[in-house]
Amino acid sequence: MKIIIRKSIKNNIPPTGVALKSTISYKELFGQSLSMEEILGEFSQTNIGELLPTIAKLIAIHYATNGNSNIVLNQIFDKAKHINYGPTVNFIVKVLEHSVDAETVLNSPQMLLNVAKFLLVYGDDNTLSAAPVLGDPLPFVRVIFLACILTDYYEGEASRDFILMESVQNGVFNRWTNGLSIIQRSVECYLKLSKQKEKFPTGEFLDISKLFMESTGLELNSFLKFLTALVATYDLNSTADELAWTNKLFSHIDHYMKSIEYDVEETEKLFGLISGRIEDFRQSHQNSLNKRWDFSFFRNKPIIRTKDIFYPLDRKLLIDKVWDGLFWMILDHIDDSIKNKFRVFFGRLFETYCTELILSIEEKIRGKVIPEFEYLPGQKSPDLFLSYGKDLIVIDFKAKRFQMNDTLVRGNIEGYKKDLTGIFITPAEKIYKHLKKFSVLKECRIDIAKYNRIHCIIVSQGSLVGLSEIYREMDDLIREKGFYNELPVRTWNLLSIDEYEVLVGLLEKGNNLPNLLLRKASSEKYKFLSFNDFLAYTQEKFSIPSYIKKNIREWTEEMFGNIQ
Repeated sequence: MKIIIRKSIKNNIPPTGVALKSTISYKELFGQSLSMEEILGEFSQTNIGELLPTIAKLIAIHYATNGNSNIVLNQIFDKAKHINYGPTVNFIVKVLEHSVDAETVLNSPQMLLNVAKFLLVYGDDNTLSAAPVLGDPLPFVRVIFLACILTDYYEGEASRDFILMESVQNGVFNRWTNGLSIIQRSVECYLKLSKQKEKFPTGEFLDISKLFMESTGLELNSFLKFLTALVATYDLNSTADELAWTNKLFSHIDHYMKSIEYDVEETEKLFGLISGRIEDFRQSHQNSLNKRWDFSFFRNKPIIRTKDIFYPLDRKLLIDKVWDGLFWMILDHIDDSIKNKFRVFFGRLFETYCTELILSIEEKIRGKVIPEFEYLPGQKSPDLFLSYGKDLIVIDFKAKRFQMNDTLVRGNIEGYKKDLTGIFITPAEKIYKHLKKFSVLKECRIDIAKYNRIHCIIVSQGSLVGLSEIYREMDDLIREKGFYNELPVRTWNLLSIDEYEVLVGLLEKGNNLPNLLLRKASSEKYKFLSFNDFLAYTQEKFSIPSYIKKNIREWTEEMFGNIQ
């Protein structure tokens, strides 16, 4: 197996707006929606064994084309024109007539996963062992038809709160991530930093590997190697045509076990942690049908197994399992008495990782790096500072995230506001209080009086992407609290951990961070965008930080020994 680490990256990160497209609805095509009875009737006639792998192919095609797969899908429909199959003929004709535009898609991953949920609950039991016929376009047409009728079913109210939450849910689900960066981050935090007891305050340390072994009966090292091998297996440099018309996405379990040279019993246990059988879903997740963003089963079990074949339904959920999913797996398995201690310790791991990432490139940063310090007895500063002449960058690391069930699944607006306060507003308030205290001290490592501009960055687990209205609201809240008033604070920035890793790559390349943040903040076009979207629209080039490259190389050499 071969892992390729690129020396540099031309920024082809798609803006979040690309992901925030809507699925074409049946009503849009035919002028009316199907009733619930008619929808269930359609699903009761579906072939599960044929359509579930087809859903996986359509999702893979979406990622392989960066969401621009309509040309490929129109080719599929064109190929299906000869089919003489009642209502399917009309649907094919309508789609081809509709001329799918840039704002809508036929295969959004989130709607395809909802098709999978309905399929697993209402599909024909007798077809579980069936499989699609290579070269047949009809299963693709059938899945897209089902996605269209479900789009109408899930259509919500046009209220401001609904649109806001839909943007948050859609943006978080479709956020950009780098699989290799996520793998090395998990290895660095869970396997390496977590064993360096001297780095953490007395009483906070936890032996995470021991906890994992006690709760699962498996080595954490083995689990991460297994996930890495799977991610590498499905890191397909494939064209959309290859994904559509070959079986490249699917693996035979016996062949796979031989290729990774794991003990058979151990491999079965590892597969058990991340793979689900069709029967498992039907028994325990039927209630998720009413929740458009409830993919908890697929997040927990991102690999589908049918007899001897397995495949990822959505590769992004497999990658998420390496970082977010591992956190929840450990939290769910450990005793309630230490859950809070685990959260605190994980927060320390997160802060340590983020700090060491910057310190690893200190010599290449234009500004001076100033780590956290105690400025009064018992009072510590924010986590990190970068001093650039008259500009000061203040960075604080908080391992906060949006609550999955309340905010990202149910779309509770009050839950979202509470999360936003914890992720951004409360940390901003603490930063500002620290800076005000610095300004009145006679002696302080940070002399506020010497700076004309201060830029504040909060790095969290929460990926806040979507409508610019979200960022306008955040800016309004900051202004209402007066966090621009008494001190020369020019910008407030919220970055996800993925965006922060990209930012470190920019710093290592020699970018002037104050200028970059000012360019974003001073432009009406970019001011209210996520950092990811700003970089995407401006086509800013970046490289993976050398610290991350080193970690990737060490880990993959340990596993495969064949790195380019």
